[in-house]
Amino acid sequence: MSAGWDPPAIGSRATWTRTFTEEEVELYARITGDRNPLHFDPEYAGRTRVGRLVVQGGLTTGLFNALVAMELPGAG
Repeated sequence: MSAGWDPPAIGSRATWTRTFTEEEVELYARITGDRNPLHFDPEYAGRTRVGRLVVQGGLTTGLFNALVAMELPGAG
């Protein structure tokens, strides 16, 4: 642990809400190569258990990383 860091108190909460655009999903696909039809083909996605388009898991994981890095416990 670094000096001066205090972990969040038990029971602390934080939220991070974000809506991804089609352009952001496309940019992520360009970087990673993740072009699963679940992310791009509404007809295909509609036949899945989810029933609609879903963003790549790396984008949602990034939200969790940002939540921890920026909100709970925050930068540093």
